[in-house]
Amino acid sequence: MAVRKDLPQLYHILDKALASISNQERREIKNQWFSVKVYNKLDDVKLWKTLVPVLLVFALIVIIILYWNKRLHEEIAQKEQAERELANNLYWIKQLLEALPTPFFAKDGELRYRYANKKFRDFVGKTEEELIGKSVDEVYDREHAQKYKRRDENVLLKKHVVSETVMFHHGGSAHDMIFFESALFNQKGQNDGIMGLFIDITERKQAERA
Repeated sequence: MAVRKDLPQLYHILDKALASISNQERREIKNQWFSVKVYNKLDDVKLWKTLVPVLLVFALIVIIILYWNKRLHEEIAQKEQAERELANNLYWIKQLLEALPTPFFAKDGELRYRYANKKFRDFVGKTEEELIGKSVDEVYDREHAQKYKRRDENVLLKKHVVSETVMFHHGGSAHDMIFFESALFNQKGQNDGIMGLFIDITERKQAERA
């Protein structure tokens, strides 16, 4: 123990004080002030045993999320592709019907015009906006509307009808026509409207009468 040389009496005092401390008190002082904590490597093992399952579950969740995200993007891409193809097919069909040399129309289950090509629109003197979604009562005068309604009802009853009739152009001229009409059905076999086209045979009739 170090003591200043000018205070020799302090050495004797400290020596007596230390001699008076019991062995038990010495051990307690040593444990309190000079203890060393031993780090147990087993703590690392326990820590990793706890963390590994958590990390594995987290990684699995991330993988599942990434997988379904990829699947969702693929399904969206396929749906968009299918919608584009459907739109192209519908446009192609419409162009085909517009190019027909004869008037053509289609009506829905409530017998409202669903489609009418240019030849039909030109014959009746109506625009697409004036026809689509409209019934014959909303398009023609009462006399002609009643005539067309009876014909539509006959088509629904007989499913397929071929008839010869006289139709009047919107300009007032009479035309001999052959009508081809057919009922339309949905996938459940329920009526879903009618379609029809007519061929102008006026010139042939005039030749026959000449």
